[in-house]
Amino acid sequence: LSAGRLRDRPSLSVRPGPSVAPGETVTLLCQSGERTDTFLLSKEGAAHRPLRLRSQDQAGQYQAEFSLSPVTSAHGGTYRCYGSLSTNPYLLSQPSEPLALMVSGEAQWAPMAHSGISGAPGLTWYLSVLIGVSVTFVLLLLVLLFLFLLHRGWTDTADGSLLSGPPGAPSHTPSPPQAVTSEALQDVTYAQLNHSTLRRGTAAPPSPLAGEPPADPSEHVAL
Repeated sequence: LSAGRLRDRPSLSVRPGPSVAPGETVTLLCQSGERTDTFLLSKEGAAHRPLRLRSQDQAGQYQAEFSLSPVTSAHGGTYRCYGSLSTNPYLLSQPSEPLALMVSGEAQWAPMAHSGISGAPGLTWYLSVLIGVSVTFVLLLLVLLFLFLLHRGWTDTADGSLLSGPPGAPSHTPSPPQAVTSEALQDVTYAQLNHSTLRRGTAAPPSPLAGEPPADPSEHVAL
């Protein structure tokens, strides 16, 4: 861009005034009596490129309105306006007189319809949906965690009831088999011997067959 190539010098004004409070709407008006296709608004020390707007013909006056809404302390500074023609957009007019905008005081409440984000309702809707989904997801996680802990508590209670048995029931602890003492074995042996003796006393033993020796009573004693 090359400034000063065109003879015209546009004018720059501000509404409602050069001193505003944060949150207000400010309009910077560029005007020129010569034919101007595009107006550029620049700010001293700004890192971004100048703002561009196509001019509008208002009763022989070419003008463009640059709206700042809502203004903040970052909008304060010195502004200048340039004009250009569509036939050679890289050639600019002389700069307008500098206009100092001062933003001071407390922020004033402004309706959302007049704010700078009013032109992007999709962003607000997206943020609302994102917040709603996040809250729903967190609540779902909490419900699942509560159900898991509740189910775990029921399982532990049921396992404890099975191990302990019904209340009041005596515990049966199997006792190891006692070894058979030698005295018990002797009692059984004596009982068997006495029983055999009684049988011999009541019933006469059969006569031995011819040629067979009689049974030796010592065999019974061995039993």
